[in-house]
Amino acid sequence: MTMIEPAESNLALRRPRTCGFQFSRFDAGVLVVASCIAIPGFFIEPLFSWFVLFTVGHFFLFCNVFRIHRYLELIWAGTFVLHVTIWLYLIQSFPLEIVFGLQFLVTVLLIGYEVMQPRYHGIFCRSLNSNLEAYLHPEDRR
Repeated sequence: MTMIEPAESNLALRRPRTCGFQFSRFDAGVLVVASCIAIPGFFIEPLFSWFVLFTVGHFFLFCNVFRIHRYLELIWAGTFVLHVTIWLYLIQSFPLEIVFGLQFLVTVLLIGYEVMQPRYHGIFCRSLNSNLEAYLHPEDRR
């Protein structure tokens, strides 16, 4: 019979938490693929290319620069789909500047919210988050 150990004992098996800007080969690959799709796309369908660059750029910003929490990424994605749906289907117009401008406002609000959280571990976190060490080393809080 196997005993189930408490979750605290699994902390040693987890990767250590990191902070600041991060960039990997995978990230570089995603950016290269997105660029290879978007650049030729400008000659075929410029609107599609702007969507690719806008969404991949935000993914990079959220995951690598500010490293925001996943539920905030989902809020961003949901509001983006909502903005596009409203403009395309209800208003039957698609002013790119307005849609991207509204979404940029959502981006700023979400990043601002995340930067104020005790879990913030993105760029400039050492100067912005006084609780950073508690986040990076949760095992020390016991």
